[in-house]
Amino acid sequence: RTALHYACVYDQPKVVTLLIKMNSDVNICDDDKSTALIKAVQFQAEECAMILLQSDADPNVMDASGNTALHYAVYSKNTCTAANLLRHKAMIEAKNKVYLDQLYLQLFDIHFF
Repeated sequence: RTALHYACVYDQPKVVTLLIKMNSDVNICDDDKSTALIKAVQFQAEECAMILLQSDADPNVMDASGNTALHYAVYSKNTCTAANLLRHKAMIEAKNKVYLDQLYLQLFDIHFF
């Protein structure tokens, strides 16, 4: 993992901002094919996720399981982050490796807007 991944895991938005200003690649993947955005969403670091999205992080990158950041936002019922991902063109119909899309993961338990 990169320093950017760790900054997101430990919810350090100031460090995320600094690393991006120092030209850190916002879409680089770790060994699990997770981006910093995926890590930010997994660890509910909402401010970090927003900084990454505003810095052109791709919300549609899939990790080794085929999950996108939106899959993790929906799974954790994080409506604010899910809405932000959708505003940044997250693909709502992306399917993971077990062919579940975000809508079916939590269809009746989450409202995006």
